[in-house]
Amino acid sequence: LLEALDLIHRLGTDEGREQLLATARSLNISVRAANDEGPRDLAARLCVERKRHVEIQKLLDLANMVAISRGPRRTYKEFHGAAAVEPTANSEEARVLLEREIADWCGKSGRSAHCRVRYYEGDAELTFYIVHGHRLEAPSVVNEGRHEVLKFRRLQNDFVRYEPATGRLYVTATSAQFVDFYRRLFGRALFQSEEQFAGVPACDLAAIQEGG
Repeated sequence: LLEALDLIHRLGTDEGREQLLATARSLNISVRAANDEGPRDLAARLCVERKRHVEIQKLLDLANMVAISRGPRRTYKEFHGAAAVEPTANSEEARVLLEREIADWCGKSGRSAHCRVRYYEGDAELTFYIVHGHRLEAPSVVNEGRHEVLKFRRLQNDFVRYEPATGRLYVTATSAQFVDFYRRLFGRALFQSEEQFAGVPACDLAAIQEGG
């Protein structure tokens, strides 16, 4: 339910509706969206239908990844590995390990231990979609004239892509603290080696800084 509310919040806008329709066209998925079906109604309907149709879950995840990547406060890094190398572990084995390890790491670092990982195998890349909880927040609010403390943990989404042809790992995370953790963890999950992607990030400012 919480994940559905998060999807409706992010994709239940005019821009989100257009992104859902564009993603559906690229995946050749029919969403039967009527012209008078509002953005929030469309997002809510698809969240219900995803339980019965795996392709709708993929549509929501990929559209959400685009919306997230366009939003603020994202950390993006690319890491080099050996080119033209397929993972030594299959995707489902990697998913199980990732879900367990991310939940454990989040719990130990003061975040929620809730974690879900889904993956999508494409012709040119392998994409992992990660849902996890944030740190506990406790803002003061006014509820019916009374001051109260509202305690909650935000749901957050990260995604990591591996491109076998180039050997690159692309990490998009909500916090910079996840970047090196994901680099090492995905090396272990896909290749049984935390140093698989130990090279200098492909997107790095070091060369510019050195050149003045």
